[in-house]
Amino acid sequence: MSENIDTTVALDPRISGLRQTIESVLTPRMRLVLEEMTEHLFNLSSSGQLESDARAECFEAFAALKNGQKLIAESVLKLLLENFNHLVSNGTQTQPSPTDPVTSELGLVDRDSFEDELAIEKLVKLGLERFSLPLEALTLRIAEIVDEDPLDIRMPIDLRAFFDAYRTAIALIDLDRDAIAHLDGSFARNLFAELGNIYGETNQYLIDANILPELESRLEREGSILERRRQSKRSRERITPKLDAGPGTQAPGYESNNAHPGSSAGTLEEQARSIAANDAHDRRHERFQTTGFSSASRSPDLPMAPETLAKGTPTSRAYLPGYGAARLGSPVTPQVLNRLYTGGYSTGQSVAPDAARLRHRAGEVADNIAQLREQGVIASESDPAMIDMLNLTADNPEEQALRESIGLVDSLYETVANALPEQTALRRKLDLIKWPLAQLSASEPHFYENPEHPARLLIDRLGEMIALSPANNPRVEKRVESVLDTINRDFNGDLSVFTSALSDITDLALQLLRQQQRNIERHVAAEEGRERRQLANQQVEQRLLDKLPELQLPESLLKFIDEVWRDHLIFLLLRDTDPTTLDRQYALLRQTADGLLSITRGQECLDENQAQGLSRQLWESLDNTQFLTGHQQALLTDIQRELTGATPVALLDSTLGVKTIYREPDFSERLATKPRLKRWVRRARGIDVGTWLSEQSDQSYQRNVQLIWRNESLTRFAFANEQGHLVFELHLLQFARQLHRRLRPLRPDQNLSFIERSVFATLEKKQTSIAAELWPVAESRSLDREQLVDAVQTNLRRARRRGASHCALVLFADAPTKTGALIEALTNAGIAVEAEGLISRRASGVIVETPDTNVLHALVGETFSSGSPTGIGLVLISSDYQSAEEIWSTAEDTAARGYSDSPNTGLVVGKVPHGEDLQIAVRSTFESLKGDLTPTFSLRRIDRLETSDLESSEPMYQVLLDGMADASSELQALSGHRSVALSIALDCVKVSNACTLAERLAAEGREVPVFHLAISSDAALHHDFLDFVLDAMSRSGIGTNRLCYEFRDSMRLRQSIQLADFTNALRSIGSLISVCNVNPSRGSTGQLQVLCPHNIVLDPSLWPPAEDNPGSPALHQVISDLHHLVGEHVILRDPSDMSQIQDIGIDFVDRTVPDEISADTLVSTMAHVKR
Repeated sequence: MSENIDTTVALDPRISGLRQTIESVLTPRMRLVLEEMTEHLFNLSSSGQLESDARAECFEAFAALKNGQKLIAESVLKLLLENFNHLVSNGTQTQPSPTDPVTSELGLVDRDSFEDELAIEKLVKLGLERFSLPLEALTLRIAEIVDEDPLDIRMPIDLRAFFDAYRTAIALIDLDRDAIAHLDGSFARNLFAELGNIYGETNQYLIDANILPELESRLEREGSILERRRQSKRSRERITPKLDAGPGTQAPGYESNNAHPGSSAGTLEEQARSIAANDAHDRRHERFQTTGFSSASRSPDLPMAPETLAKGTPTSRAYLPGYGAARLGSPVTPQVLNRLYTGGYSTGQSVAPDAARLRHRAGEVADNIAQLREQGVIASESDPAMIDMLNLTADNPEEQALRESIGLVDSLYETVANALPEQTALRRKLDLIKWPLAQLSASEPHFYENPEHPARLLIDRLGEMIALSPANNPRVEKRVESVLDTINRDFNGDLSVFTSALSDITDLALQLLRQQQRNIERHVAAEEGRERRQLANQQVEQRLLDKLPELQLPESLLKFIDEVWRDHLIFLLLRDTDPTTLDRQYALLRQTADGLLSITRGQECLDENQAQGLSRQLWESLDNTQFLTGHQQALLTDIQRELTGATPVALLDSTLGVKTIYREPDFSERLATKPRLKRWVRRARGIDVGTWLSEQSDQSYQRNVQLIWRNESLTRFAFANEQGHLVFELHLLQFARQLHRRLRPLRPDQNLSFIERSVFATLEKKQTSIAAELWPVAESRSLDREQLVDAVQTNLRRARRRGASHCALVLFADAPTKTGALIEALTNAGIAVEAEGLISRRASGVIVETPDTNVLHALVGETFSSGSPTGIGLVLISSDYQSAEEIWSTAEDTAARGYSDSPNTGLVVGKVPHGEDLQIAVRSTFESLKGDLTPTFSLRRIDRLETSDLESSEPMYQVLLDGMADASSELQALSGHRSVALSIALDCVKVSNACTLAERLAAEGREVPVFHLAISSDAALHHDFLDFVLDAMSRSGIGTNRLCYEFRDSMRLRQSIQLADFTNALRSIGSLISVCNVNPSRGSTGQLQVLCPHNIVLDPSLWPPAEDNPGSPALHQVISDLHHLVGEHVILRDPSDMSQIQDIGIDFVDRTVPDEISADTLVSTMAHVKR
């Protein structure tokens, strides 16, 4: 952009007014931020947690910052305002000169500068996550004023601009790097506290000038406009790549992928890592794009007030699960509602209702509901569904639409009510709103999709109020009953009733929120005080040990220290007593100890006057001696008597010294020997304050808890419930174990609002209904899966006490296999059948009373020697297994493999190896595969096509070993132990080869594609595999988003907590997660959300639909809508029929190129990346 254009932009009166507004907004706030930073340095300079040298450095920095505070604030403001002179970018980058001293030597970056830039980049990223919506709104409004592409706008006050101005200004005073590191965090904290108001007032100025006044609502509804523009730009560049990227131009596909408009064109971290960790890959691989704001976000001070909701200020505190951060769920779309209302999820032919007849029938239903309300009828939880009470049938499209619409209200009520414990008064009060919502749904069924509708807002507000309200609070229950009773009494189609109720419930919820925040503040203050006392105690203990290092000390002195003197020293330290006074206290104690120890060595005792003088000094040093008990006073008398020789001096082993398991470096050295515990400790320390977790108790009771406090050393943590009450405190190892056992991250659907959550539940029911029609369940079954699990669990407990006595059998086929012939054969053989039933839609389970798998193997072989193909898995119920679920999952997996590989043959599951044995086997197998038995490494290209644009594709490369992506089916001939070890070792080789190849591509300056790795469940469950993966990625420098880990759907995958932990760990570092062969015959595909996958790849057998199976398109549609609601993509791989794919919600189609290529071939074909 030329200088003339910049000058024209700067002279625009609206830009000039904006500049003046920003100057008036920033001036007082920048001074406040600098004052807070100065105070922070002063506090550090007097902190007992820092060494004396560090405190001295902080004080010097405090003095320098204090003197230069005004100058720095003015400099920051001046630098920010100067950015208005260059609002529009010309899209070019300044290239370094070949003679540049920095770039002439291989483009190396000074290490200190690199680390500083990484620290700043991390803070910028954190800020962008919180303020992306108002910042994007400001960018778009400025672009509107200057009539330029928003992507070319260089924001004068974005996060990067603030930090660049701050770092430039802080360089005016010569500060130590450690002091600057402290200041970086302080600047970010204090700036973030002000940014909400800064951006809010700036946007408000432009709104008052009538510049895009409805922009925030549009961004909430449609998502990020800038991100869509970037994606469109990338797509165009991929389709028409530049063959020669000249000076000032980046290679195609490697444009700067800034997280927000206005940020710098490329960070030092990107410059150092962009080849191996390129972020410019197609975002279609990502789960969803967050905009930093949603309709659920609220302002920090009044997070639920309608006026702040309208302003669109994102909250800075996650006051409830799913609030205060970017929400995962997309709003309910009109298309989903239309499909629900018009039978779009039915297996038959759907017919759209006639609009006129539907309006007429809806009016009749609304009148019927109004009459029921006038008669005082309340639709309680124990009553039939409302569609049954209204006698709505599915005889015609109009009736069907109304059934579905009012059925959604039933589902919504169930979702809200389930958030409350059963048999509570507040849960019964919610019955009052069912009929009004049903009446509204009949006349205005699409209120679900409007996030600003007062009825929808009321439901959200009720959810917040329910979470914040203490159980069985009469005051809250009375107010809620009054509000809901008013709705039930007065609603006649006028939305002002809901608006008035929304205001009342908001006031109540705000009161509860303030109480929650007060509770949290009180507990945090208490924890801070407790922590300060513990630190003082450790400091005193260490000082006592330094002054009294003897291994044995007088018993009387140790008792005096334990009961009186230690508390006295801690009190002095907490009161910030000057060091000279403290030194005198320790010297006095040392003098007393010397007197007593000299007597034990045979030296003369003190005379009476000397002993009394020393005793008096101890007494006078104590504060508030009037509160000492008689016993404590007697301790001082005992010391005086021993000093004079009146009583002998007894020695005891010293108990002084800091007693903590977290003392460094000892703790880290011990932790290094326990890799599994180390991983959980690392995860515990990585959880930020404000994070919500779900606690699953032994009684299957679930509650949400929030981390409200942690100490600076990350060894103590405090958690509160949704009302802000402290529920437990954990030290580091306890927290790590609880993360492994009971504390889980929130599922994606738990981050949805009640409206979206109810639609999610409705779609799950629809999917289950369609799956039941497609795979009908056999009529006669004595036990269901849950009961079979309980039965095996009983036998498992017996096996741990007395040894194995039972076996479990699973029969796997296309349809549930009738077990009558098998039971008859078992009975004839004298083997008792304890239980039988259905494990899944394709698997039947039998529990038999015999530990002899050989007899069973022969018996099932005779029984199923002829007939339809059936997979048979046999498992001995023994103490080798951890749970009943593991036994059934193992037997079902074995039967499924037998169905494909060895039908009608009983496959006996081998003995489960102990962890240590398996670890040795995996390592030895891996070393063999890396040595003499190295499998052939090759790759296969997969083109991912977006269904909305089948002309363009994004390539990824599947990692193969000996031509196979997944060798699990080939390993079944081996025994269980060897099969598991080889499967895990092969997956290790895949990861190692992919990382090595990526490192090679980066070293040669070539583009790094996405590598697709099929990982077995056995590998993911092995405790060393995650460490191996993380180490391989770290050593190679590959970007974590360059690896896509894919798992095959199974009951084991869905139900294993360890597998969910594994995928969540990879997801948290940016790796892509995919689940293939997803089939609803195993149950609702919604179960897979615990794995947090980016992509769901459907089972190939589901498409195309068979001629006698017209329900398959509806099944695909409901699966797609279900997973879109939680931000997951749905994929078909290598479909033979492309018709209808664009109409059933499929996001991508994968096309596998059959030819394999070598690593050398891939390297030669990848484009060079120009820096």
